[in-house]
Amino acid sequence: MKIKRGIPFIEISAKDNEEFGYKLGKKLKKEIQYRLEKNKKLYHEASAWKKPFSHFVEESKKYLVPLEKNFPELLKEAKAIARGAEVPFEELFVIMCENEVVDFTILHCTSVAVRTKDNEILVGHNEDWFQEYTKWGLFLVKGKIGKNRFLATGFIGNLAGSSVGFNEAGVVHTDNSLMSARFTIGVPRSFHLRALLDAKDPKDALRILNKTGSAVSNTMMAWSDRKLFDIEELWTKHRVFTNDEFLVHTNHPILKKYQTKKNSPAESRKRYKRAVEILSNEKELTIESIKKVLRDHKAKICEHRRKKDKYVMSAPTIASFIMNPRDKWIMVCCGQPCVNPYKKYYL
Repeated sequence: MKIKRGIPFIEISAKDNEEFGYKLGKKLKKEIQYRLEKNKKLYHEASAWKKPFSHFVEESKKYLVPLEKNFPELLKEAKAIARGAEVPFEELFVIMCENEVVDFTILHCTSVAVRTKDNEILVGHNEDWFQEYTKWGLFLVKGKIGKNRFLATGFIGNLAGSSVGFNEAGVVHTDNSLMSARFTIGVPRSFHLRALLDAKDPKDALRILNKTGSAVSNTMMAWSDRKLFDIEELWTKHRVFTNDEFLVHTNHPILKKYQTKKNSPAESRKRYKRAVEILSNEKELTIESIKKVLRDHKAKICEHRRKKDKYVMSAPTIASFIMNPRDKWIMVCCGQPCVNPYKKYYL
């Protein structure tokens, strides 16, 4: 099988979640089958305790009950993806729950949002993950389910929006993991992110995120040209940060009183400080301001290699995105944005 480097773009129109999931699985069948087989080995190698894949299959089953309770239609969508790709759902579900069930600790992702002088909101995000994901690691989908339309990226084998995305209502999101030594049994993070593609406004988005989650995370969001907000989730507590000019989040809590040595690694704090510095020194905030942040090497916001320290393993930048929720477009860069071009897609 010839494996291509890149982010496949697909278009899907469906009457309901189940049909959408089946079509997504079918269109990405060879990519999903490839990613599942590769991840069985990858999870074993990357996990701290070197557990077999069967262990992660059993662990992921614990998340089915809260998922059925809170997002039954999305569970149908997930099962349909497996049917379309002709893979066992219980195995594919591990990929959908990898943040919760696989015991690796990887710092990844930088998110930034700005309001320009023309009053447009732009949201940027660097996706940092395993080097193996530079080949058949992400997909971009232009989707329509019933009357809802969206443009979103997701990890191969996972749900649409599990990386970034926005919908016709102008609700846009990115996501960064926050450091944690444990997870609760709740709705897997990827399902929260997929549900945000159905949000009608910020209030609806918060309602979705308030449904019992399992991961400790940060979600950078915007609503058309009206509002910038950053939601930090630490277990059952949500903190919302707003700013009229710009917002930045990496992989640690923003407020110092919630920072510890383990949940706020120097690497994450360095990226945060550097992004704030770049944007603060800009005379005018533009799309070039976001690109300057996402291409930065001084703080390794644009990361080129994997490395380890005492608490965490960081990973290279596998993709970069810039979104405009008002004009409804996304710019997609496969690989590091310092050396690779962005391509624009419209909803």
